[in-house]
Amino acid sequence: MSTSNKYVSSNSAALKEAEDKIKNRKAFSYSASSDPLYREYSDRYKALGKSAMKDTVGTANALTGGYSNTYSQAAGQQAYDSYLKDLNGVLPELYESAYEKYRDEGEDLQDSYDRLTAQEDRDYSRWRDEIEDEKDDRDYEAGRRDAADEKELEQKKLDAEISGDDADRKADSFSSLYKLILSSGYSPTDAELSVGEQERMEAFANEIRPFAIVNCAGIRRDATGLSNRIKAYEVNALGARNIALVADGVDSVMVQISSDDVYSSKLDEPVNEFDNPHPDTPYGKSKRAGEVMVRDTTEKHIIVRSSWLYNVNGGMLKAVLDAAKAGEKYEARMDQFAAPTSLELYLKFVFRALEKEKFGTFHIATKGRASRYDFLKAALELCGYEAGKVLVPTTDPKTAESVVLESLMLEMFGVDMPDWQTDLADYLKFEGLAV
Repeated sequence: MSTSNKYVSSNSAALKEAEDKIKNRKAFSYSASSDPLYREYSDRYKALGKSAMKDTVGTANALTGGYSNTYSQAAGQQAYDSYLKDLNGVLPELYESAYEKYRDEGEDLQDSYDRLTAQEDRDYSRWRDEIEDEKDDRDYEAGRRDAADEKELEQKKLDAEISGDDADRKADSFSSLYKLILSSGYSPTDAELSVGEQERMEAFANEIRPFAIVNCAGIRRDATGLSNRIKAYEVNALGARNIALVADGVDSVMVQISSDDVYSSKLDEPVNEFDNPHPDTPYGKSKRAGEVMVRDTTEKHIIVRSSWLYNVNGGMLKAVLDAAKAGEKYEARMDQFAAPTSLELYLKFVFRALEKEKFGTFHIATKGRASRYDFLKAALELCGYEAGKVLVPTTDPKTAESVVLESLMLEMFGVDMPDWQTDLADYLKFEGLAV
């Protein structure tokens, strides 16, 4: 049964009503005259005061032979006033009681609204999942219909290749795919697959028998928080494990694309592959869990961590260059530090590790340390812009961070990584943007 492409909420009316009750709720005020409890206290204390006044007057009159006098009247009034004074003494208690009742009512309204919001989120997520499942099914069926033609075309390409040993053909394949990714920013597949659908991934992998499976799937850092951490673990951790199981089953190399977020966001010195990660965000914890599951599931794995990958087709580099072209300002953080690394350099070493079948965990990051402001300033100047006319330096102590990766494993294999300034200059020259 097809799911409607337009989401229809079953909670909108109740949500609107709950929201209106909160928004339109009057501020707290207290009036003793309109408080039933105060009136009850007042009647009781006045009655007690009158009784005390009567008893006091009688006692005073008895002392003068039963005759009324000014002393007895004054003593009686004093006894009555004492009870009225006690009545005023309960006002703070009554005020506090009324305020607690008002506050409890407000919390009940908020709890009701939160429950409705949570239900709405669950309903919307369930609808989105159904829509995505239907899309996955359509794409999968479309891929299967075209599979025979694609396999035939691929076979013709293989038959037309220049003969050579397996290593040469594999290197040629890597070189072609590397150029394809650099030019398009996307690696095509026969069908879009969800990392949560292990059976479909197994069937797909058994059909094409790939040399390597690269897991680029994941819930992004800016979309991960405490409210959706379960989804993040399902994709970033369990999804990675599912792909590792599939790769292991067909003897493929598993490449897990990870992140510097597996470390604390505030580090005093660079970290290498031998330093124990201690993530402090839900996203970082889910990515770290994915690394551990991949490592424990298949021996033929390559786990790649990086920092601030950039290219001219997206992200902050594209954004600042677009701003410069339009004569607009662009805010750049001066309190966030890492080792910016170009996509070209990153892919070069990912494919080198695949070609040489070097398994383990690798940091692919340039040398040095830069703030976002430092990096964007250098990029603008290399492209011929005046950075001071574009960049607006900003800071925020709450989100300040410093995570600098050190590529120690690559250095152990004899690789000399460039500093971030050289990598940036080479990349912009490669893209034809440097002046």
